[in-house]
Amino acid sequence: MSPHQNPLPKKQTPKKRKAKSELFAKIFEKAPADELKNFLRKACNFDTDLRNLFIARFSYLIEGKKKTDYKAILKQIFQTGSRDGFIDYRDSFRVMRPVFEMLQTARELADQKEYEHCFAICSAVIENVSVAIQRMDDSSGEAGLCRLWF
Repeated sequence: MSPHQNPLPKKQTPKKRKAKSELFAKIFEKAPADELKNFLRKACNFDTDLRNLFIARFSYLIEGKKKTDYKAILKQIFQTGSRDGFIDYRDSFRVMRPVFEMLQTARELADQKEYEHCFAICSAVIENVSVAIQRMDDSSGEAGLCRLWF
C-alpha cells in the first residue's frame, strides 16, 4: 500500500446502506426466534450499551416493578456511561439513548392505560436525570431533552 492510499474504508453510500438494511430485514424475518434470543443474550454479555438498551426497553415486563427498580436501572446506565463519575459530551448521546427508550416505553404503557408502570418510569427518569445532569457535559442538550417528554 502506498503512503498516499487511505487504509480506512470509504464511507458507505446510501445505496450500500439501503442494501444492508434490506439484507438485515430479510435475514431477521427468516431467523428462528430461539436463535435470535440466544444471539441477543450473547451479544448483551459483551456489549454493555446493547444490554442497557435492552433492559431499558423491556424492564416493564418484570412483574412488580416499582420506581425504585427503575431508578436502580437508570443509576446503572449512568454509571456504565461515566468515566470517573463524569459523562463527557461524546458519551452523553450513548448514555441517554436507553433513557429515551425508557421514555418511549412509558409512552406506550400510557397508551395501553398501564399508568402505574408509566408513572414509575417517568418519575424515576425525572429524578435520575436531574442528578446525572450535574455530572455530565450536556452541551448537546441530550439530557435536557427529557423534559420535552413530559
